[in-house]
Amino acid sequence: MYREYAPVYRAAGWLGVLPVPKGTKGPPASGYTGWHNPDPTDSKIEEWRNGACPHKPGECDTQATDFDHGVALRMPEGVLGIDVDNYRTKQGLTTLAKAEEAWGPLPDTFMSTAREGGSGIRFFRIPSESRFPGKIELDGFSDIETIQRGHRYSVVYPSTNPDADGAQYRWYSPDGNPCGIPNVADLAELPESWITGLQNNGKVFGLTGPKKQMTSDDVVQALSSFNGSLDSPCRAMAERVNNATDELGAPGSRHDSALAASMSIISLGHWGHTGVIAALEELQREFVSRVSADRDNVGPEFERLLLGGVALLEGDPKKEDPCEADPTAPTEEEIIKEVRRMRTKADAKVRFNTHQAGELEVPPLKSAFELARDIPETPDWLVEGLIPRNGIVSLAAQRKVGKTTIVHKLIQSICDESLFLDTFQCHKPNGSICIFDLELPEDKLGYWLNRNGIAKREGVFAVSLRGRVHNLNILNDSHRKAIADDLKARNAKFAVIDPLGPLLRAMGASENDPTEAGLVIDTLARLKDEAEIDTLLIPLHSGHGDNRRARGASTLLDSPDVNISLYRNSPTDEVRHLSAEGRDVDLEVISFTYDLESGEITVRGGDADDDPRSPVVMEILGIVSDVPGIIQGRIPEAMRTRVTGCGKKRALKALNQSISAGFVHAEKTADGPKAPIAHTLTERGSAELEQVRRIRGEAA
Repeated sequence: MYREYAPVYRAAGWLGVLPVPKGTKGPPASGYTGWHNPDPTDSKIEEWRNGACPHKPGECDTQATDFDHGVALRMPEGVLGIDVDNYRTKQGLTTLAKAEEAWGPLPDTFMSTAREGGSGIRFFRIPSESRFPGKIELDGFSDIETIQRGHRYSVVYPSTNPDADGAQYRWYSPDGNPCGIPNVADLAELPESWITGLQNNGKVFGLTGPKKQMTSDDVVQALSSFNGSLDSPCRAMAERVNNATDELGAPGSRHDSALAASMSIISLGHWGHTGVIAALEELQREFVSRVSADRDNVGPEFERLLLGGVALLEGDPKKEDPCEADPTAPTEEEIIKEVRRMRTKADAKVRFNTHQAGELEVPPLKSAFELARDIPETPDWLVEGLIPRNGIVSLAAQRKVGKTTIVHKLIQSICDESLFLDTFQCHKPNGSICIFDLELPEDKLGYWLNRNGIAKREGVFAVSLRGRVHNLNILNDSHRKAIADDLKARNAKFAVIDPLGPLLRAMGASENDPTEAGLVIDTLARLKDEAEIDTLLIPLHSGHGDNRRARGASTLLDSPDVNISLYRNSPTDEVRHLSAEGRDVDLEVISFTYDLESGEITVRGGDADDDPRSPVVMEILGIVSDVPGIIQGRIPEAMRTRVTGCGKKRALKALNQSISAGFVHAEKTADGPKAPIAHTLTERGSAELEQVRRIRGEAA
């Protein structure tokens, strides 16, 4: 389990992916949890994947020769898990309803659970370095805990839950349907009202340290170390006790009021205010007198309040009473210095804006008639029906499926103006072809260029940037200009950046972050314009397993003019398939094989999608399962997000195959020839989809 899925979670942004003993909830690998420990490195994860047991003797009986640990996630910085327990006597959903009533609706997001009935951990993005209480309590209801980077962790798919009869954990998408492993960047944001509500619910009052295990003796020792702990309460301390008395007498939970007051008093003592012990004793007397009328033995309850509050403290207490002076009052010298800094910043901003405006052009607006007049009646193709002469094209390819070969064969056909894949007529570009290879070392690149028939073609230039991708720093304006000037000097009209992943990493961009990935794509488009390139081809890697969608944020599919997909139906299948969709492009599937020694390509007859159990038909079943009753017009767009290069014709063909095979039932929603047609899974289709998901590891 861990060996197979640790890289998948890591690629999706879950950097703290830790092994736990199989069939248990822990412990995870030591040294990689808590507020101050790091996430495991790539090399450490590889050690664990290769059989090194991460647990101490006695914690795990798994042998290195039979490594099969479960998977646990330590929260990334900026992620919070809200763990709702709603089974047997637990009432987490009631607590959740009260929280939503108080703080507003909780947005739909990805959830992990091994149970039914609403239990599960809902994951949200939060501001970095935020801290929250470990438990939510509202009107006497609880059964919701928080999972934070330094506090707790989450056991996830494909692990099993020993407390739920060994049921397997599963991921659920925001719409409530089973799904694959989510990207961290795709988690919903926790609303500001919830952030405030959670922090106030825990009454943190500035105590942001990790909670420690403490005894009653530890509490006494900690309180005694405070400045003037045995003195009379200072002004701030006395004021807080008076407010606590009023709060205990108001309607609502007296436990919550006492908890808030005790933590606030402890916090004041930690910051240096005097009289913390006297203040807590007075609070205890007031709490006991008010609560003992309703129930007995409330003393231990107050002791637990103190234990929790002191356990949150971190660092040495202050030694001076802040009430004795106003430490926040600035000196005249500090005021003058701050005014000078603010004026300098303001003047610098004005000067910078003036300088920057001088370098920018005001985009010239044209009338719609002028723009339409200059458009040719028919598209201008570099590869007819596949690649326009002026545009950006992505090629999403599975690992080891022949990406380099297909790119080089494409270039060979373009140079020779021959048929690519015996199908597409190619034309020479109006200049040279330049290849930036970010994956192959120089000797291997030379070998492949020669083997694939383009080493001796005129007007083809190439460079290996493996290990030197930082030298393609397109985000630096001056460096990008130098690259553009070099390309113009070679009259480059067709350029290849192969593949995109290393460039994203070199630019400090995550392929899963729409903003970061989008910035790199937009800057590549800017380089294309500055270098006066006609066509830019960007190969990139597709997802893991059976997923033929381009890996990463949807921005990588939204920006190109054409998206091409290169894949095979199984890792052992010798047949490759190519499909494409985009501007004036809607290619169903072309199937071919190629000789591993010579690189020669042989196009095959037939269609990879003709099989009613083909992967593209199974994607149709997944869509209909996720959105029962979906109408025909929405299916092509849904398929586009699942399968790179899937156009409308291919999507509707797959839909018709699923209906003919008895997997999907189609029914008009109203009378009339143009009435929308709704689609639902049949029992046969549900069984087929369940079997496919089980094979893919997406279901128990």
